[in-house]
Amino acid sequence: AGTMAAQEDMPPLVALDCEMVQLRSGKMVAARVAMVDAAGNTVFDRYVQHDPSEVKDYHTAYSGIREADIDGSSGETVSLAVARDAVIKHARGRILVAHNISADLSALSLTADDFHACADTLDTAQLDWNERETSLRALADELLDMPIQSAEHSPVEDAL
Repeated sequence: AGTMAAQEDMPPLVALDCEMVQLRSGKMVAARVAMVDAAGNTVFDRYVQHDPSEVKDYHTAYSGIREADIDGSSGETVSLAVARDAVIKHARGRILVAHNISADLSALSLTADDFHACADTLDTAQLDWNERETSLRALADELLDMPIQSAEHSPVEDAL
């Protein structure tokens, strides 16, 4: 009974994953941002608009991102500011979970200071995995028996 009460008192989790592209300046920026809640429901999943002439490398093999995804020609995109605001909104009062959270926050031009309303953050890449391979793909496969990233990356799948 004590465990159940402790779980009910915990702030809900929300997981974040960003797929990124590299700009000509060298900076990695969010090109698709996804968040899922503790039940596995997608609460945010959007492509982020960028000028293709500013993109040096789409890293498509890893990110799944193509020019049409971020130039608005294949569907709706949002600005980086809208994506950033959505992440802050959905993380408010929750524990924000991500694998290598600093890379995702940097790609969104966010810092830990932007998350003062967040209950806490948890970086799964920084946990002690007892000598296990710590890539997200390896951890999901070994611990959850959930193969991910077998094709192009999906930030929704990675956040789950």
